[in-house]
Amino acid sequence: MDRAETITRNSVRDRAQRYSKSPDRIARVWDDSMDAVPIGKKRSSASERAPTEKTRTGGRIENPYRVRESMARAGKKHAAAQDMPRDGTSRQPRGRVRTDAEKARVKQSAQTQPRAGERPGHRSEHSTEIPRRFEDILREDTMSDTERVQAYQRAVRQKTFARLRRVGLAVLIGVVFLVCALVLVYKLAYVVNDITVTGASLYSPETILDAAGVEEGQNLYSFSSRVVQNRVTLHCPYVRSLHVDRQAPDTVYFAVTEDEATFSAYIYGELRALSPSLRVLDSVTEDEAAANGLIRLCLPAVNQAVAGRVIVFENERGARMIRDIAAAVLASPLSDRITAVDLTDAHTLRMVCDGQFLLNFGDTKDVAVKLKIASAVLQDSLFSTAVKAQIDLTATDETSVVLDDQLDLNW
Repeated sequence: MDRAETITRNSVRDRAQRYSKSPDRIARVWDDSMDAVPIGKKRSSASERAPTEKTRTGGRIENPYRVRESMARAGKKHAAAQDMPRDGTSRQPRGRVRTDAEKARVKQSAQTQPRAGERPGHRSEHSTEIPRRFEDILREDTMSDTERVQAYQRAVRQKTFARLRRVGLAVLIGVVFLVCALVLVYKLAYVVNDITVTGASLYSPETILDAAGVEEGQNLYSFSSRVVQNRVTLHCPYVRSLHVDRQAPDTVYFAVTEDEATFSAYIYGELRALSPSLRVLDSVTEDEAAANGLIRLCLPAVNQAVAGRVIVFENERGARMIRDIAAAVLASPLSDRITAVDLTDAHTLRMVCDGQFLLNFGDTKDVAVKLKIASAVLQDSLFSTAVKAQIDLTATDETSVVLDDQLDLNW
């Protein structure tokens, strides 16, 4: 074996081993006899790598690795390697310089002539084993360093993308499996078998459950607590609030808080009972309102009045004023004696106490203080008789009383 062939073999082996250190490089070494030797495996001895009959007779199989650039980079140029023919002819004598015509003829013959041992148009078994994506790496004689780096980066990106795709697919399958398991447990394990209603005195438990729309056999979390409360308060107006308590795996508790009628008012021509917060309750008659001691309210224009909901007035500022006055009346010492309140005009607030005393408050300022003054005034013995009287409370520092048996107190 001459020096040029030795240089060729060593250069090919070194580069193949260097590329095989990366998982995206070729893990096999190809020598000029087209024998594949796995990396890390001991190479065969010299006798096993004896030249074939074709190489003895001068026929040379073309090496896929052109090493001319590699030898130039390693500083191993040799005149014999430069004059080595690729067309199977005999070597030119040393010192002989080829002409341009001979070089062109040799190059054309090397490009058109098939490799030794191959038929024209036939691809050997070894050539099909080289992956197509590594063809750019094998053609080192036409690739620059930048192109090699780019090829390596492309290979790394492709492998990273394939790994991420496998991981993503595994995660997706796991998530689907987990969701299916949770849905199965949700459908089979959490089923309502016991419903308990507490705190209801005006309505029966069956009425509350019918209004809530919750039945045994439903899923424990298939209904919303807010929706159930809205349904119950709409169909059962005296229910002020409904608390839903779920206890896994199959029990539901409904805690009912009921309201009481405190006021009454004509709304759209119908006398309706009202709660302390001015929630609309059911319809009542005059006798029922008087028997239950309901305070009659004369209200301004009403925009909306729905059973189980708070009255909506046309003037929001007036609505806040009305709620404040109602709260002050219920908190005053005269809450059990006041029978009617006129709220139609914010500048002429009037109240009827014990059915025979008219309290004129003027505007709606200091209503709580004026009620205390009226309570102190009514303790006088003057008001122990059945004579009707009008008490002026427009000024907190001075109070006047006018006895008038002709006062009209039936609003």
